[in-house]
Amino acid sequence: MSESDPSRGREMSCLDVIAGYKTGGVITGDIMIDGFAKEDATWKAMNGYAEQQDILNPYMSVLETIKFTADCRLPSHVDKNAIINS
Repeated sequence: MSESDPSRGREMSCLDVIAGYKTGGVITGDIMIDGFAKEDATWKAMNGYAEQQDILNPYMSVLETIKFTADCRLPSHVDKNAIINS
């Protein structure tokens, strides 16, 4: 699903809205996940989201990119390898 965002002159996806990256226009209604209202803090702790225009390092493998992201996002006391390998 997508809709046109006239303020940016391009399409935005439903994922932009769900992930909280929608910055223009008007959003109405509730975002529900498995029947529960989406809580931003919980959602951001459990998910990573890269917008289409994000620049990724073309010299890193997918695993290296995931490890780099984990290092940037997760607290130092968290076992990042356990999370990545689960």
